[in-house]
Amino acid sequence: MPKKRKGDAIYDEDPRDDAENADDVSMSQRRKAYVSTLPMPSTPDKINPKNSLISSSPGVRARKSTRQRLYYIEMKELNRRFAKWAEEEEHKLCLKMESGELNASSTPDFYEAQVSMYIRAAEEIKNKHMPGTGDVLTFGANDFGQLGHKERENGDNFEYFPRCVMTLRNRGTIAVACGGLHSISVNSGGQVDSWGCNDDGGLGIPLAETLWIPQHVSGFVPSQYELATGLDDVITWRDVSDKAAAKPGARLSSSVEERIVKVCTGDCHSLCLSRTGRVYFFGAYKDKDGNKPWRDIAPTDDPRKVHPLEKKRRDVAPIGSQDWPIHVWKLDGRVTDIQCGMAFNVAIVSKSENGITTKSCYTWGLGECGEMS
Repeated sequence: MPKKRKGDAIYDEDPRDDAENADDVSMSQRRKAYVSTLPMPSTPDKINPKNSLISSSPGVRARKSTRQRLYYIEMKELNRRFAKWAEEEEHKLCLKMESGELNASSTPDFYEAQVSMYIRAAEEIKNKHMPGTGDVLTFGANDFGQLGHKERENGDNFEYFPRCVMTLRNRGTIAVACGGLHSISVNSGGQVDSWGCNDDGGLGIPLAETLWIPQHVSGFVPSQYELATGLDDVITWRDVSDKAAAKPGARLSSSVEERIVKVCTGDCHSLCLSRTGRVYFFGAYKDKDGNKPWRDIAPTDDPRKVHPLEKKRRDVAPIGSQDWPIHVWKLDGRVTDIQCGMAFNVAIVSKSENGITTKSCYTWGLGECGEMS
């Protein structure tokens, strides 16, 4: 017996179903009927509302059903417009072939741009109505808020089982990283959150101390003096005229900041990789004995020079901690991957020259035990 997909489940299709009215019911009517009868998600009988990732609230189920209907409605309209465009283009091609303007052996590529636009539009519709939950679960020690849960009054902050970080629930988190006493995450929209201990700037939030719940990290703007060439054009500090944006920790508009796609952490520092292949650093490198912190040197066009609590910077780079994100501007190519050790970093850098692409491994930070080799 043939099988047919319905939502996320597969069920057996009885060929006798709707046999009597098959000629009278159009495909669009069937689709509408299908959308209106989408199955509700099942929930277990007993749920702990404090730690559960599934809500039994009828309101939540109703909202999800509404989002599903809107998703199918918008996708139907997108498919209709794309099919109409394809039909018109097919007619044009036939006319060109009849008139001799187009050889039958030719390989037309007019559709490539339209297909790319269709895919992007479909992704936008899906992300708008049916985004992935991307929930984050943490467990272990939470003495400095590194798990993202509020401090308990009884002082017992250890989590023996995975527990959902409610601040990040349904935020579409795509990656997380754990440092010594801090954590960091990035969602599908390229926004970064951090939480935990901020003694050495590892959270990238200047005025924060210990954060028990995740907070947004801002300031991912590149330098115009970067050594890399051929990267996508984005807004640099030269293009930012708002004086308020020049203050460390100021929350910038998403139209100004870069979109982050990957995060990683060392013991007291964090690295972020942007969609365009640029890298950002905040925090500090400390040696194995936990002595004086070191940091990367900020580009000269970065206007954020002084900590909000200082009249002038006490420590001159590379000494001291970096309390907000800065562009690692001396990487001379497009970075495709990053990783962090305790107090050092590794990046894979891609460069193209004369049609030949090469990839190299770059390292920087503290190299006490041969980490840089």
